[in-house]
Amino acid sequence: MKKTLIILAMFVMAVLPSCKRSMTEINNPADNNYIAEADKTFETEFKAIWEAMNQSYVLWDIDTVNWDARRDKMIDLGKKLDQLQKEGNLNFYDHLDEYDALFDGLLDHHLSIYIVNPYNNKEITRVLPYVLEVKNRPEFHYPTDFQTNISVLYNMSESALFTVENDKYAAYKQSSGDTCKLFSCVLNNEIAYLRMTGYAIYEIIQLKPYSENAVEAFDVIDSHFKNVKTLKDSGKLKGIILDNRGNGGGLKVDLNYIIGSYLTNDFVTMIGRTKNGIGKYDYSLWLDEVISPYTDNKDWYVGDLGNIPYVALEDMFSLSMGEMTGSCVSHLNSGIIIGERSGGGHGALTPSLTYEQQGWCGIINYPFNSNHTLYNPCYCSKIWNAQTKQYEIQEGVGLIPSIEVKLDMAQLEAGYDNQLMRAVEYINTGK
Repeated sequence: MKKTLIILAMFVMAVLPSCKRSMTEINNPADNNYIAEADKTFETEFKAIWEAMNQSYVLWDIDTVNWDARRDKMIDLGKKLDQLQKEGNLNFYDHLDEYDALFDGLLDHHLSIYIVNPYNNKEITRVLPYVLEVKNRPEFHYPTDFQTNISVLYNMSESALFTVENDKYAAYKQSSGDTCKLFSCVLNNEIAYLRMTGYAIYEIIQLKPYSENAVEAFDVIDSHFKNVKTLKDSGKLKGIILDNRGNGGGLKVDLNYIIGSYLTNDFVTMIGRTKNGIGKYDYSLWLDEVISPYTDNKDWYVGDLGNIPYVALEDMFSLSMGEMTGSCVSHLNSGIIIGERSGGGHGALTPSLTYEQQGWCGIINYPFNSNHTLYNPCYCSKIWNAQTKQYEIQEGVGLIPSIEVKLDMAQLEAGYDNQLMRAVEYINTGK
């Protein structure tokens, strides 16, 4: 999603000139000989993408897309585009809807495909099945700006809907190149509030001794957890709001802090499996992902919240760790999800140089992203479903909130955040 991860990954030998539909080996992505032919034509580029997906996609047993039929469509479109190029009539950007149609409906909402004009290596478009699905939702709205939401929060404070104390803000430049914006405060002297555009707590902690920017970001995080602990120890804590709206994800290790600070026993965050072979349905066993109570920082560790509400605010632009944290919050005794159905991209992004590989497909001289055009997570997650009270694959679906609140854009533009106010109302009333 809107983040750049530099990940070593295995590469599929995806550009054989034959029409073979299954592969016998996986090759090192550092060897450009394996991807040279994909640089030549649209047909070979699409064949390369199809083969990489066919081998590495981790959801084929539940995804209903007829992938074999998509291969035929890719070849037909590739030949059409190649012919237009020969005739001198190719306009790369006239075919965006056709590019989208090749990948529409795929469940993996981390999947990111860059299609490049192989005749100039300059014209590029990106296909995101997640975006294609979200835009078709009846409640679709465009993403809200982080700064706008914080400004509205202050406006609501000025309107005496609540008070805002101990507010802190930072913009942290991550090692990936993305900027993570962080904001924490206390509402009404009793509700600890935290919002981030991405999860980078572990990285911030590690880089704090070397970066002033990381120190500023750490101050926001540190303030939030200290707010929770101070209010809890004094008996004043009425609730916590983890605002995941627009959070595109980040480091899974951050669950240690967001969830581990409130645990007294080991906790299953998700159940996962990986691709572990070149067969279309070669998967590992399902294994528990477990974290323990985070007691390393005594100023952050609270332990059991009891009946104190812990609210995860989610919207359709919450993705990956922006959802996994919400899933875990809803599994706590006092946790609940409020807002909209989230984006539905839960497969962890784990680098590997074994058969548990990511699916990469490369175009030589590709302008960015280390010459890779396909990014396909190889890890499938069963996460907690607050509705059914069990772990389930919710990839491509998203978290279903216990209290659904559609964003009222007109109210937001007028300075009122109806989703945030519903979270405050729930904490105050328990309903």
